[in-house]
Amino acid sequence: MFSTRLLPAFAFQLCLAGLAAAAPIADPVVGGSGNAWKYGVTGGIFGLTVMILDVIVFFEVLRSTRPWRRKALWCLFVFFFPIIGVLLYWFLSSKEHKRPAVSR
Repeated sequence: MFSTRLLPAFAFQLCLAGLAAAAPIADPVVGGSGNAWKYGVTGGIFGLTVMILDVIVFFEVLRSTRPWRRKALWCLFVFFFPIIGVLLYWFLSSKEHKRPAVSR
C-alpha cells in the first residue's frame, strides 16, 4: 500500500506541517510585543531541541524493523504529543526492533 521510500518524505512533510501550525499569528489588536528581549530565547531553544529530538525519533522509528502499524502509531503519538512522545519512546520502545549498525 505504501512505498517504504516515501515514508521519510512523509515524516518530513509532517514535521513541516507541525512547524507551520506552530507559527505565531499576530493579533491585530496588539500593536507589538513591546520589549521582546525581556522574554528571552529559552522557549525558542527548548522548542528547537524538542523538534530536533522529534525528527530523530521519526527517523529511528521509520528505520526500525517494527510492523508498519506500530511505526505509524509511534509517529502519530510523537507528532501529537512531542515532549511526552519522545520521552515515552526513549524509555518504552523495545531495542530489539532497531536495525544493527552496518560494520565495514
